[in-house]
Amino acid sequence: MPTLPVDEAPSHEPRRFLRRLKDRSARVVGAVAPSRTAWRGATAAVVLVALTIWISVVIDVMSAAAIAGPLTVGAGVVVVAAAIVGLLLLVLWAFRHAPLHFRWAILSCLFILAFSLLLAPIGLLRAFAASALVLSVAAITGGAAAVLYSGQRRSSGSVSLAATIVWAVVGCGSIVAICVWLSGAGPPRGEIPNAAASAKASRPPTSQANPALKGTHEVKTLTYGAGTDMHRAEFAAAAALRTSPVDGSKMLKGWDGVTGWARTRYWGFDAKALPLNGRVWYPSGDGPFPLVLIVHGNHLASDFSDPGYEYLGQLLASRGYIFVSVDENFLNFMETDFEWGLEKENNARAWLLLEHLRVWHQWQSDEKSPFYRRVDTARIALVGHSRGGEAVAHAAAFNRLPFNPDNAKARFDYGYAIKSIVAIAPADGQYRPAGTRTPLNDINYLVIQGSHDSDVSSFMGLNQFDRVTFTGKGDWFKSAIYTYAANHGQFNTSWGAFDIRAGLSKRLVNTQALLDAAEQRRVLCVYVAAFLDCTLGDVGEYRRLFQDWRYGAAWLPNTVYLTQYSDATMRPLCTFDEDIDLSTTTVAGGNIAGDHLTLWREQRLALRGEASDDRAVVLGWDRNHEQGEPSYQVTWPAGAFALGEDSELSFCLADGNEDSTPDDEEPSERNKSPRDEDPQADGPREPIDLTIELTDAEGGTSRLPLSHFEALQPQIETPFLKAAFLHPGHLSEPILQTFLFPLSEFQKVNPDFKPAAASKLRLIFDRTRSGVVIFDKAALGKAR
Repeated sequence: MPTLPVDEAPSHEPRRFLRRLKDRSARVVGAVAPSRTAWRGATAAVVLVALTIWISVVIDVMSAAAIAGPLTVGAGVVVVAAAIVGLLLLVLWAFRHAPLHFRWAILSCLFILAFSLLLAPIGLLRAFAASALVLSVAAITGGAAAVLYSGQRRSSGSVSLAATIVWAVVGCGSIVAICVWLSGAGPPRGEIPNAAASAKASRPPTSQANPALKGTHEVKTLTYGAGTDMHRAEFAAAAALRTSPVDGSKMLKGWDGVTGWARTRYWGFDAKALPLNGRVWYPSGDGPFPLVLIVHGNHLASDFSDPGYEYLGQLLASRGYIFVSVDENFLNFMETDFEWGLEKENNARAWLLLEHLRVWHQWQSDEKSPFYRRVDTARIALVGHSRGGEAVAHAAAFNRLPFNPDNAKARFDYGYAIKSIVAIAPADGQYRPAGTRTPLNDINYLVIQGSHDSDVSSFMGLNQFDRVTFTGKGDWFKSAIYTYAANHGQFNTSWGAFDIRAGLSKRLVNTQALLDAAEQRRVLCVYVAAFLDCTLGDVGEYRRLFQDWRYGAAWLPNTVYLTQYSDATMRPLCTFDEDIDLSTTTVAGGNIAGDHLTLWREQRLALRGEASDDRAVVLGWDRNHEQGEPSYQVTWPAGAFALGEDSELSFCLADGNEDSTPDDEEPSERNKSPRDEDPQADGPREPIDLTIELTDAEGGTSRLPLSHFEALQPQIETPFLKAAFLHPGHLSEPILQTFLFPLSEFQKVNPDFKPAAASKLRLIFDRTRSGVVIFDKAALGKAR
């Protein structure tokens, strides 16, 4: 075999260079790799942080468009994906080489810490991700600290020591940043446009006084109880009136087993002897006075909830109502409920309210009672908060039934004159009588919800609101009030700003964005007092407040309110609940058509938590995308409605907050918003306006802008947690708002228009270039 010349032999220099590079890399890695001391410190820190957080939770629970855009996004995705994969590989490598004690500690503490976050509405994945982040920071800090404060640092090389110091600084800084973030109140709420407040049309002030002002009656107070309460003397020896316990064993499930035994041991009674306890605020004078019962919702049982409505009791009693805060704390969750506690107990909450009413009827007719002939049992209202807000609807339904819908062996014999229901941030469907949701008819109903409620985080009360129907017999109405920046707990003085009330979870709640507690309670006082005066006291002028909050703007805190209203005179034109045909109306013989729309579909209203039971139509338009005038029209046969000059058109709208041309690959350049030009552009979306057109049977036409009432409020983002990424769902939800147009207003625009012969409604999308709206509940009734 021939030999190559020396100058042509292959060089070994590249191999030597690579070997030296590998050796040096290994030395660098060895210098910065965690030592056994560091691993022990990391393990100790992980356990310490996790146990500290977990212990705090336990203690609290026990007490408490150009090409550049796509290129940038694409490059960013590649870089981020590569970084994430590299990080995961590094983590897996480190985990595989970590000592057994560290792997055991990090995994077990990950589950402990994630479990401590499950009370927060952030979802399982986010709970684990947040826990992993916190434990990683703890491990880095603990490992670096262990090396620096041990003798190992003296034998460490300069590179190793520098790396350790860097890790210690990063870890300590991260811990400080996390602690500061958790201890803070959160970011303040952003400024949003208030479409109603900025509307040109003014609302004349009502002649009635502020319903939140105290009345002329002197207020007296007392308590009544079964005398068996082991924790509160006011329901035991100090009770002014004594009541007999009632057997609730047929209404309750879950008062058994170990948790049932613990519950009985704490309270001193079981499900067969539930007490009837109440705090009463009542007016001086002979009366008779209307009776109002309020019931709290689910809260820690030992942190009693019933005193939290004293402010409302003092107000209403001064205005001539007997107000009772009902004690149902023994139905609330307890620290010992590790077997899940009571199950779907809202039926029992409802039934107990009726048993309280039974007692009040007895006192009304008992000459020995201090309330003899002082209770107007023909005028009764029930108020409930949270689960209590669901329970009052069940109570109103049970009140009219001969039997328990789940067990005919339990006979009902109530039939009381419950005229009005108020639900404050209610749950819905936790209990379903006979497996269905509770229907109600011919009753006055008011529901109030805060936008920053982190307990009942969707406006679930709208489901019950939609299930309240009217037969046309009697003067009934219903209203829904959505209040921006109100939360769940501040309606009760005992609950406060934290809707999530335990450990680390509550530190995720953004309390900085909330209304002041006193202002939030003022909202409730105004609406509840006005509602009761209107429905039990016949002060009809207060009804305007429920049709349009601006009538009471001087009484209410400065924030955004979205209201819905309907009454017994209103006959549905189209509700979109009867079928899946886009061209049909609710009223027989009607027809629907659309022109030049980019979106037209019917769907269930998608609330933040889950879709509601209500169906509506979604309409989108883009005048630069479709040629012609975009519109949506509803026609009905002559004589379908008994109309006159005192008639009124009612319908609901909400901002759809979605792309009006989702199938258009090249949106019109002329229709760009500031966010299209600059994705980082800040600032609120502008309210939507459109034209409302009515046509009579003879062809007479009249138009009014939507803004004649008010423009459509943009959908409101309401991050109730401190960071948007913590929310598992949408930051906003479409809240329908009622728009009321007296037909006489159209006649003022065109005297030839005949309100009695109105036969066509048309929504013309000519005042805002593009958008999406949700349309629902169109009806015709009598203006009030």
